[in-house]
Amino acid sequence: MTVGERVKQKRTELGWTRQRLAKETGIPVSTLATLEYGDSRTSRSVVTIAAALGVSPSWLNDGSSTADLAVTPNTLTPDERRLLFLYRALLSADKKVAVRIIRGLVAGSEP
Repeated sequence: MTVGERVKQKRTELGWTRQRLAKETGIPVSTLATLEYGDSRTSRSVVTIAAALGVSPSWLNDGSSTADLAVTPNTLTPDERRLLFLYRALLSADKKVAVRIIRGLVAGSEP
């Protein structure tokens, strides 16, 4: 199974359209469609897509781990718990800004 096939599989399981995934990731619908149809040149967005779909990047890349990331208080690091606590303290509009900032940071760290 390719990266694009796994993206489509998980997106479909969630009942999401490409438009919804585009909104969640900030990645254009056309780029997502290209990825789902097998163009691996768009795979540098895998980290961002994996985060939106709630799966591990390694599962999207090669299916080598389980698809679902179990996020429970016991699986979060202290930094992750602190970040979640701070996020929950934000006003709704500020949460949107925080998500955009984090997406930008993730996109900037992708190869």
